[in-house]
Amino acid sequence: MHQSQTTTAIFLIYLLAVTNACLGFSSIIPSDKPTGKLPKPEFMTLYNNFVGYSKDANNPGIGQALSDTLVKKAATQSGSTALILAINSDLYIYDENGKKLLQQAIRADPDTGFFELTAISHLGPAVSYLLAIKNNGGDWKPLMQQLQKNIQAVQTVNNDKKDPWLKSVNAVSWQPYLSKIQAMNTYGLAMTNAFLDDILSGKIEFNAETVNDQYFSGNNKYPIPFNNVMIGTFMLTTLTEMYDLYMKIKPLNLDWKNTQVILRFVAGTNFTSGLTLETNWIGYYLKSASQGQIPRSNIFVIPYAEIKPSLGKDQLTAADQDYYTNYLWRTVKQRTSVARNVFSSIPSMYIPARAAIPGDYNFSKKDDIDDFVIRLKHSLSDATEMLSNATAYWMAGELAAKNWDYNKIDIPGLTTGFPEGITAYPAVN
Repeated sequence: MHQSQTTTAIFLIYLLAVTNACLGFSSIIPSDKPTGKLPKPEFMTLYNNFVGYSKDANNPGIGQALSDTLVKKAATQSGSTALILAINSDLYIYDENGKKLLQQAIRADPDTGFFELTAISHLGPAVSYLLAIKNNGGDWKPLMQQLQKNIQAVQTVNNDKKDPWLKSVNAVSWQPYLSKIQAMNTYGLAMTNAFLDDILSGKIEFNAETVNDQYFSGNNKYPIPFNNVMIGTFMLTTLTEMYDLYMKIKPLNLDWKNTQVILRFVAGTNFTSGLTLETNWIGYYLKSASQGQIPRSNIFVIPYAEIKPSLGKDQLTAADQDYYTNYLWRTVKQRTSVARNVFSSIPSMYIPARAAIPGDYNFSKKDDIDDFVIRLKHSLSDATEMLSNATAYWMAGELAAKNWDYNKIDIPGLTTGFPEGITAYPAVN
């Protein structure tokens, strides 16, 4: 075998062994139903000498000893390490002693306006789904008639000046934009109601052309496309989630450079989404919240992380803290750092980062509504993407660029991105 091939083979075997050892794999136990002759005990002893995990601290495997050594070294180098866990729909922050500093739902609470605006943004997909039902021979008219009744009921509530729902919403970052939000909601509901009325009355055909050309893209009576309403409402729900969370993280004054992050976030029923940093906006959000201080190498997506009993309590148990910080986070961190440092003579493989795509802050401008719609379609059609990625990567960048001052930000679909000659939604429809 060529020398470089031999070195590479050793390198791969080493990485596998260190991974097994650091993960705490126990000594190999032969299968209950062996298919052939078992290895001689001497070979198994030699094998476990490297990859084995022993409870006897005086007789550890070599890989285990390396892991323990690196853990001890890390503990002496950083005494203020924070641990951030994004588990399911909550974000937890603990200090170096396992004391809980913050627990915050990532999903919006009922009083934040999330459901009201999302209900309006969902009108676009609802119309598209009704068309798909029609095209596949389904009974779509009763469903459309019910949708229209529901829209009209919301119009009554939305236009109630005696008890305006927006005034009671707990969304600090929306306060400068309440009149604009009201106008957008009124416009989007009226536009959709009129479009459904034209279809149900037979004035226009219900097909892909009318949906795209007279609804999503706007028409003579409603020149602002419904695409703007979808993106505007989506941007606002993203804004309030991000800002509210930031205002609770900021006072903690975290040592971001040493902060450890584990993402095990399940976005609703999108079980296949957000499994990489390129498809999980929470990692990018934390980079933005830290003003770029937290290293990318400190953020790991670990979808198989267990939910330990003391998670969410005021204090992690020693065992649970050890599991998250050492067994999970440091195991991954050490394996990658050892590979880079020990095998310095082997060239590193260059893997390009994901190219910027529509909807990213460094790609799309504030007026590029079409970009956000394209990203929305991508987030819906790619099983690896979180739906909120459609706006989250842009809004996190905008907030960071404006130093988290919601008075200064642009909100595509609400304050910008209108057709030529139009600067806002009409105050009265």
